[in-house]
Amino acid sequence: MYHTSIFRPAELQPIEDLVKRHPLALLVSHGDAGSQATPLPLVLQRTEGGGLEFIGHLSTHNPQLASLRQSGRALLVFTGAQGYISSAWLRDRRNAPTWNYEMAQFDVDLEFGSGPDATRAALQALVDQMDAGEACPWRLAESPRYEVLSQYIVPFRARVRTLQGQFKLGQGETPEVLADSMRGLLRQGGHGSLELAGAMAAWHQLDLPLPAAA
Repeated sequence: MYHTSIFRPAELQPIEDLVKRHPLALLVSHGDAGSQATPLPLVLQRTEGGGLEFIGHLSTHNPQLASLRQSGRALLVFTGAQGYISSAWLRDRRNAPTWNYEMAQFDVDLEFGSGPDATRAALQALVDQMDAGEACPWRLAESPRYEVLSQYIVPFRARVRTLQGQFKLGQGETPEVLADSMRGLLRQGGHGSLELAGAMAAWHQLDLPLPAAA
């Protein structure tokens, strides 16, 4: 990943938070079949040794599976809050528009599991994470089709070798430009714009809503 030092988080926590808020990764690999990519929801957890690993699963029909088994390596890319910052929002319109975003990538070693226990554990870990806020979380046992469908799933662990984060959230901008950018996002509304405004405010330790522009 191309990265700039001012956009790199000083701690691991922002990267972990991004992955938990946006667990859909793009799993990228390159092999004899060329470059391949699959979007997959993943669960991030700590290993007994204190490292990081992801739990996930692939369809047995996915052609990328053969390449992943052969190489045992992949790149995981996660995208968090992101959006266009229009110069039309700025009092000083000499500034060029830009795109702000949160992104993290992980170079991983893959270990594939087999058997009903490994498959159930991988699927239950994902359901537990995604249904954590539900009053009555769903369970695999509630699906009469689970035993049939689980035969077409391959569970895996992805142990993290290296990671990088890039959080471009208005660092280096003047306070006026930063505030105008967040006000523009708030006026625009919608989940994506509001999420990006919140991410920018959190990074710069600002409270929303912002006071009116002078």
